[in-house]
Amino acid sequence: MAHDRGALTRHQAEAVELLRNWDQLGTDPGGRARAAVALHNWYTGLESLFERVLRHIDQEVPKGDTSHRDILFQAAGELPGVRPFVVSPAAIDDLLELMAFRHFFRHAYAVYFDSSRLGALLRRLVEVTPAVDAGLEAFDTFLQQVLNQAGS
Repeated sequence: MAHDRGALTRHQAEAVELLRNWDQLGTDPGGRARAAVALHNWYTGLESLFERVLRHIDQEVPKGDTSHRDILFQAAGELPGVRPFVVSPAAIDDLLELMAFRHFFRHAYAVYFDSSRLGALLRRLVEVTPAVDAGLEAFDTFLQQVLNQAGS
């Protein structure tokens, strides 16, 4: 998980940097493209982390038309007697919005990225990051406790 968390931190730092200069960058096609890529990469990294947890601990990763949404909801749920939530359920609304953009980004070809929409999504990513980090940190602590108990 440390590698995934490092990647998320780098993408989040990029979002913060972009937001700092969004008045200028938002008017530039290159700046908007950087923002779109940062948003896409951050959510993709988070979902990949969720998938690994679900595959190895839950032993079940959702598939099908609603799999991306199902992965998020499964990661936000506790599996009693097995694991706590991986991400706080309080972060779901923000994460659904970022997931929707990631889907749009992957499937929209030759599209104009709206500066105000991208700015709002960058802010949303920055605002939800503390909740995501807290959930991941708590999950890391849980994993360490399990490993320590197994080694005892």
